[in-house]
Amino acid sequence: MKLLFSEYQALYATYTFAYAVYAVCEQRSELPEIYKQGFLPYTGVPRVEEELFYLARSLRVDLSRSVDLTENRRVARKLEPLLISLECQPKEQANLADPSFRDFCLTYTAARFVDGSLDASRFEAILARECFTHLFTFKSDGRPIGYVFAGVEGDALHYWFSFFNSALLDDYPIGKYMMWRT
Repeated sequence: MKLLFSEYQALYATYTFAYAVYAVCEQRSELPEIYKQGFLPYTGVPRVEEELFYLARSLRVDLSRSVDLTENRRVARKLEPLLISLECQPKEQANLADPSFRDFCLTYTAARFVDGSLDASRFEAILARECFTHLFTFKSDGRPIGYVFAGVEGDALHYWFSFFNSALLDDYPIGKYMMWRT
């Protein structure tokens, strides 16, 4: 892992700050340490090809010490009628070229990301990142209702991007459920 220190004008739309600390991941085995030190994957400028991470305020949870709360149980009960199944697979085994998968994700980003900040070119850059190692697929009645892009290495899991059927939001807390189950 290499550290870089940068001073530049602030461009908040691309997560570029006036003064920033970046890390370059040189080996996938470094990912748990990079996350532990508070870095997150940088994708604000899709043409950046390095496995670049920016130092950010973030939350790390020791899941071995985590317990389900009343809210978790409430969310689970609320979604029981959907009979949701969960599949986790390494990125290499997922069909990321499937047009229906891409349409699902890009439809969500068009509705939920302000000013197109996650457009098709940034989406492609995210798919290509080595820190995106696993795809979590949530299905109801055999149809996808959500996806989570995650980085899994050693005992670390980074919940990176989620995409879900936002039509479900009126009746179901699908985002909370997906984060909890992942």
